[in-house]
Amino acid sequence: MLMITGLMNYDKHNPGGKYFRSVNGGFDTYRKMKNASLIVRISALISVMIFGALTDIFGIIKLTNGIGDVVYIGAFLLISVVLVNFMGLIKNPAVRGFLSPFVVFAAGLFGVILTSVFDGNIGIALAVAAVSILLIIISQKIMLNDYKKNHWK
Repeated sequence: MLMITGLMNYDKHNPGGKYFRSVNGGFDTYRKMKNASLIVRISALISVMIFGALTDIFGIIKLTNGIGDVVYIGAFLLISVVLVNFMGLIKNPAVRGFLSPFVVFAAGLFGVILTSVFDGNIGIALAVAAVSILLIIISQKIMLNDYKKNHWK
């Protein structure tokens, strides 16, 4: 879901492309939709993290470092949101689509590996999450500005 909604664009020839160019507000309506999509992606990620934490808390699936595992993976998946936003700058949709699963997988893998390296100490993961939130805001603005300049015609 992170990849699909993050990489979806609405060029004129794609479904929805003509729609967003014809509604009141034009690009501002498109920007609001992309920002809402970003909120949904982050909310879905948080929901999955909560589910993972609950499975550990209730002993359904015991994680090696408990909730620390969930926090690390979630923090690094927040980085994947940033990377998927920046991948929106890649002009070729086939390249974007091909690279995106690897980017999300690699980001999550870093979370899995680093939770073991740092013995589940969540301080580093929380720092990564904080930086990721700032980078998400920046990458969203860059992606939208690029889209307006190069694709909104």
